[in-house]
Amino acid sequence: VVQRALKRPDVKDHIVYQSSDGALKKTTLQIHWPKTIQVEGYGSKKIDAERHAAANACKLLKEWGLLGPHNQLFPTQDYEELVERLDQTGGAGWRELNEEGEKAEGTMDCTNFVSAAQNSPRAGHREVLDTGAARALTQFPQPKYLLSKVIQIATSSATVTDCVRYITDGGSVKTCRLELQWPSPMSFSASGRRKSDAERRAAALACQRLKELGFLDKRNRPLTHATYNQTAVKALSMKERRPTKLHIPSGLRQRIQEYLLQYPVSEAAHRDSLDIDADLGLGYDTVVDAITGREYTALGEAEAERLSEQLRGMWERSRPELSQLPVDSQREALLSVIEENRVVVVSGATGCGKTTRIPQFILEHYVTGGRGAVCNVVVTQPRRLSAVSVAQRVREELGSGLGRRVGYQVRLESRLPPSGGALLFCTVGVLLRKLQGNARLEGLSHVLVDEVHECDVNTDFLLVLLRQALTVNPRLHLVLMSATGDTQRLARYFGDCPIVHVPGFLHPVTEHYLEDILPAIGGSKGTREDPTPDLELVTDTILHIDASGEPGGILCFLPGWQEIRGVQHQLEERLSNPKSCIILPGEPHSPPHIHAHHTPHTQRTHIHHTHCTVNSLYSIFCEVSCLDTVWVSRANVWQRRGRAGRCQPGHVYHLFPRARLQAMEEFQTPEILRSPLDSVLLQAKLHAPDMTVGDFLSKAMNSPEPAAVSEAVRNLQEIGVLDEQEGLTVLGQRLAHISSEPRLAKAIVLACVFRCLSPVLAIVACLTREPFLNSLLNRTEVEVGVLWAGTGWE
Repeated sequence: VVQRALKRPDVKDHIVYQSSDGALKKTTLQIHWPKTIQVEGYGSKKIDAERHAAANACKLLKEWGLLGPHNQLFPTQDYEELVERLDQTGGAGWRELNEEGEKAEGTMDCTNFVSAAQNSPRAGHREVLDTGAARALTQFPQPKYLLSKVIQIATSSATVTDCVRYITDGGSVKTCRLELQWPSPMSFSASGRRKSDAERRAAALACQRLKELGFLDKRNRPLTHATYNQTAVKALSMKERRPTKLHIPSGLRQRIQEYLLQYPVSEAAHRDSLDIDADLGLGYDTVVDAITGREYTALGEAEAERLSEQLRGMWERSRPELSQLPVDSQREALLSVIEENRVVVVSGATGCGKTTRIPQFILEHYVTGGRGAVCNVVVTQPRRLSAVSVAQRVREELGSGLGRRVGYQVRLESRLPPSGGALLFCTVGVLLRKLQGNARLEGLSHVLVDEVHECDVNTDFLLVLLRQALTVNPRLHLVLMSATGDTQRLARYFGDCPIVHVPGFLHPVTEHYLEDILPAIGGSKGTREDPTPDLELVTDTILHIDASGEPGGILCFLPGWQEIRGVQHQLEERLSNPKSCIILPGEPHSPPHIHAHHTPHTQRTHIHHTHCTVNSLYSIFCEVSCLDTVWVSRANVWQRRGRAGRCQPGHVYHLFPRARLQAMEEFQTPEILRSPLDSVLLQAKLHAPDMTVGDFLSKAMNSPEPAAVSEAVRNLQEIGVLDEQEGLTVLGQRLAHISSEPRLAKAIVLACVFRCLSPVLAIVACLTREPFLNSLLNRTEVEVGVLWAGTGWE
């Protein structure tokens, strides 16, 4: 209301919350429009007290006529007239309200509106306990996690929001209604003292029903995807989610087909998909140099010798002194194993230096041995930020000589080194595109895959193609690096290749669990079965560390951007001296140098790990992870713990009990086993056009179930991307070069045909990701844009 009336997005000066601590929180809300008013709110948590105060303020605005009968907002110009009308009554409008309970000028007594304070447990209210839900909780102690897991496996979806909806309301006793859309529409209700309790009980009842229907095994674990997708179950689960079908006349379909055949996929589109310079004039059959992106040409013997001597001279002229890292002591052993074996798995502890030093070891070994010209190394990183930052670090460590042979390539940005004695850092996606133009990886001597334990779809896909390249390129060596993960399984996948363990040096790290943290911050005991972050608990813990800990940085892991915003906002409000600390939100679009900045306090999210160590970091704060907010794996916990002790003794604060750690999965479930496979299958046809997608994906280390693959094939055939023999259709050849979900990519292609590209692009963009760049660095511009868009739509 205030934003609309004042015609500006930033109204912090006009809305001020002041909260007091205690068993029952009290919030005083001052609003300086349309006149200065003050209301109060109460609640067991600060956020509840603020909401109650805001609700009382809204009641005032409605009684003054500044909200519509159904609480709707008025147009901006109407607010000016409404306020003028109230003022023209000589204050009668304001006085009318004062007579109903205003104690003094600008202050209103709202105790009559606060039911939470009167009905709080401390006031003698007894919680109504659903005995059926209580019994279900004893059978299913982690019901929300189990329910999400079942839905994800059954629907092959990364999110469960379409199938599971929690609706919670009530006063001191919360009532939750859980609406479940799979395997058929069902609803469950339960009550609890807190919102999380009510939701857990409702989820437990849902799990109990799924157990009765046979959708859980004897040990209350989810079944397989194929079992869930039997004919009857599949019909129920897809009933409400089946896309709307439109009848297109056969004549029009034939005209579209002829149009696509008339204009085949151009070589320019092929070059663009591989990030190849259009001026090079390369055709489909040209082998592309994986380092430079130009046409690959093998070096002659004389040219190779000359370049090798030149590289040796560059190395001798610039050999900077480097600080010792644990991996340095394993240099000769690593080089010997890599030289003697085609594939090597390196298991290195966090902070041992494997990411930056092993590529240097290989390059220097070839350069000093007079073979520098034949050494071309590609190192993959899971994220853009890490690819760029690691390349810059290695370039600095190699000095002004060989440092010029280090480059990076990420989507839409690159700094490519010359071929011959080159180190190229890139994302997994970039290397996948390079394989389309050079399936044998000719010209490369080594491929290093870092953070291979992350188990994302692209990495699984890359390993299949690298294993094929090893069979046809005898000069290629592969090094797989991981800080955590099942290295034995990885080694078996590559024919029982050797595993090299690199110990890391870790300063002592003191661990604190929830039962240690709560007494220190004055919180009540709890089990924290629900992985959803309690932002107030997060903030209280950070402030406790700030007040009682040693000087240093604080690294906080949170599951998403909204949680980061929430914690930052609370910290800015509650810090006694905000200028004494620098809070850096670790958003995906921030430039690399922000995250490596040495600051008193650093807040960051695990959405994008970097390989930069903050030297002042002494305290790491561990939370939960994932799209639907589920508990991290134990491997994730140990990796994050290691970040606190890289440079000096540190502390790690786990916001879960000690018992929860043992209940966590040992390793993260591979993404390919819990994600839709449509886009993966489309990419598979680009790399293996002569194989069925089932045969190709069966070669993956984390091979999806045949039933899931068959369902994805049917989806692609239904939208005309694959033909009956699983070959790419004319339409599929175009979709394969568009980095969007296949149905959205088809919409783009058809929009070009029907000349309505602009609106369809806007729709596809909004369906692909949040349309407004969600950043604290441009928050004002975003708010103005959202406000403008909302006004325009009205």
